[in-house]
Amino acid sequence: MVTGAGWKPTPSLSGLFGLEGVAYQARRMRELAEYSPSHRAAFQRCEETDELAWQRGEPSRGDEHILQPDGIEKIFDVIKIPRFDDQGRRHSLVVVGRDVTDRQRAEAELRQRDRLLQATADTLTQLLSGHDLEETVGAALATLGRAVAADRAYIFENHPDPDVGAPLMSQRYEWCAMG
Repeated sequence: MVTGAGWKPTPSLSGLFGLEGVAYQARRMRELAEYSPSHRAAFQRCEETDELAWQRGEPSRGDEHILQPDGIEKIFDVIKIPRFDDQGRRHSLVVVGRDVTDRQRAEAELRQRDRLLQATADTLTQLLSGHDLEETVGAALATLGRAVAADRAYIFENHPDPDVGAPLMSQRYEWCAMG
């Protein structure tokens, strides 16, 4: 996409912003928000980061978050390259973006998995080295609860009813986060 007097997006970008069938050539982003109100905030952020690239006078890079009408947020790695004419006046702004939504989600899932694996290892260490069962189990539950950002964690025990043998479940331990 190159912007100068107006916005000239690729067809895929037009679809992202819901501008199919809109005569968007030579229009500023704030004007396009009239055609796609659900993207008003994204258009505003894009204009702001465009202006920052112009002011710096050098390529800039960052993530742009664009909320879709279905409520799903797309994340784009965006590079903005300002181009100036021979007199130093603004000529065009080349903007290259790629969808990194899946990659960032996968990275977040890997970080969460690593936190959980570390918490599991820490919990095993606590359980194997603890001397007081109540204190050790409480610490282990706290470690696991914090790792998964839970506000409570429990341990239940399955056992038969002593009178009739029916299966029962009893809560044996509970951890609650502070606050």
